[in-house]
Amino acid sequence: MGEPQRICVSCHILQLSPDMGAMTNDQIQAAATSGSQKPGELACTDCHMPTLTFERSFEQAKYDHFVSGIGLDFELFANHPEADYQAIRAARANAVEFLEGKLNLKGLVGEKRVYEIADETAQILRSGGALSMAIEAHRSDSGRLKIEVTSANTRAGHPFPIGPFDLNEVWQEVEVIDATGNRLFHVGGLDERKRVDPTANRLGADELDRDGHHIKHHRIWDIAAVTNRRQIPQGGSVQHRYEVDLPEEVSTPLQLVARWRYRRVNPDFSDWVYGEGVKTFPAHEIAVTRSELQ
Repeated sequence: MGEPQRICVSCHILQLSPDMGAMTNDQIQAAATSGSQKPGELACTDCHMPTLTFERSFEQAKYDHFVSGIGLDFELFANHPEADYQAIRAARANAVEFLEGKLNLKGLVGEKRVYEIADETAQILRSGGALSMAIEAHRSDSGRLKIEVTSANTRAGHPFPIGPFDLNEVWQEVEVIDATGNRLFHVGGLDERKRVDPTANRLGADELDRDGHHIKHHRIWDIAAVTNRRQIPQGGSVQHRYEVDLPEEVSTPLQLVARWRYRRVNPDFSDWVYGEGVKTFPAHEIAVTRSELQ
């Protein structure tokens, strides 16, 4: 493990143990584990903080220090003078580009690059969003619509997601809409209190206390077990299947949409911190796929 990698994972691998008062000896929120890295053993900074140097004015590489990730809610955390918001918004815009696979790689590739950036790094950064998705559907003999959504982690050099599982929410939303605009099927929406549909497929894990309940108030020292891990390994994929009862007469073509949505802080926790309904973190779309069926 190189020094940049070592520096990052010193915080991004959280080891719980009885020595620190925890009730388990487990590794959670692990950004890098054995066998989880991209081919070539790229360091964390190769993707999350790539060099943007044009000219060699001194011996060390210059970094822009925008640590790209799913950092889309900086303004909600910020409590600074208005002058600082320009930088905050710039950091958010960079995160959006990073997630969409549109990060500006000017200076990283081509004949004029000064610091060698591996071709595989540039390919990874440009390979699309946080997850790649595909949706397939067909009508069964009984007339039911069968849907399969495949989600692949082809970009991250680590499992996705990596936590904190008790705060972050990652769930799948699927819609089927007929040719007249009527929604025939919907799973994964938000209710009037901004809570996620309990039937939605989720990614993450369950962090439980000694009584088998989900921990509250981000008290990670109360974790006695981490169960039901639903992470997509680096280079791996998962499938989710749905069946829809269609009306006898349906207007075609049918529009099918599947997306992964992400919320940094679940509303139960934000209600506890700020007061009920005072500040609810947005549900971002981090991956989407669409298809049409006649």
